[in-house]
Amino acid sequence: MRFASVILLILTLCGCSSGDDAAAPPQEKSLLVLCGITMVDPVRELMDVFAKEHGVRTAMSSGGSKDLMQAIIVNRKGDIYFPGVESFIDEAAQAGILGERRQLGVNQAALFVRKGNPDGFTGELAELARPGIQVAIGHPDLGSVGKEAQSILTDRGIYEQVASQAAMMAPDSKALTELLRDGKVDVVLNWKAVQFIGDNAAHMDMLPILGGYAREHRLTMAVTSCAQDPELARAFLELCASSRGRAVFERYGF
Repeated sequence: MRFASVILLILTLCGCSSGDDAAAPPQEKSLLVLCGITMVDPVRELMDVFAKEHGVRTAMSSGGSKDLMQAIIVNRKGDIYFPGVESFIDEAAQAGILGERRQLGVNQAALFVRKGNPDGFTGELAELARPGIQVAIGHPDLGSVGKEAQSILTDRGIYEQVASQAAMMAPDSKALTELLRDGKVDVVLNWKAVQFIGDNAAHMDMLPILGGYAREHRLTMAVTSCAQDPELARAFLELCASSRGRAVFERYGF
C-alpha cells in the first residue's frame, strides 16, 4: 500500500510540468510544496499570496508525511517539505534531503466523535477499546497522525488492543475525517486542527484527550536540498515564518 502511494505521488510530481505548464516560458520560476494533508488550507492561502507578490507559479502535492518524504528521496523533486510532526523532519534530515527550516506552529491530537456525541465519549483514551464501538486511527507507517496515535496509545498501554479492534487504519487525517463524516465509524483520533477545515465543525465534535497524553508537536517547514531555486524556496519559507504567515496558521488552529 505504501509503495503504491509513493509511486502515485511520484507520478503526480512528474506531472506538474505537463499540460498548460509545458507551454510556460522556460525561464518562468515555480515553487513546488509537498505538504502534509492537515496543513493544506493555510499553506495554499500563503502560496496564493506568494505567487502574486513574486510573480511565480506554485503547485502543491499533499498526502501522508511519510509518502511525501519518500517521494522527495526517490524522485528528487520538490522545493518545500512540510510534514505533520517534526520526527519526519528529523528522518528527512538524516536522509540528506533538507536544508533551512522554520517552526510555524504546533500540532496536537484530539478525539473526534459524531455531532452531538451520541455515544457519550468523555475524552478518555480507554473508551477507544470499548466493546461495540467503531474506531479508526491512522496507520503509523503512512502519516504523522498515525505515528502520533501509536505514540499516544502506547503511552496509555492500549495501542495493540485498539489497533486490533479498529475498523480502519487510515493513511492520513483527511481519510479519518471522511470515515467519521460518512458515519462509518463512531470515533477517530485525529489532529485538532481538523475542526478548522471546511465545514467539519458542523458535522463532528472535538474532544480534548484527557490525562496529558496529547502533546504539542512543533510544526516545521523546510527547504529541500533538491530545490530548483533555493533562494525562491527560502523566500516562501520566510513568508510562512513571518508575522503574516503565523497569523494564517493560527487562524487554522496551529
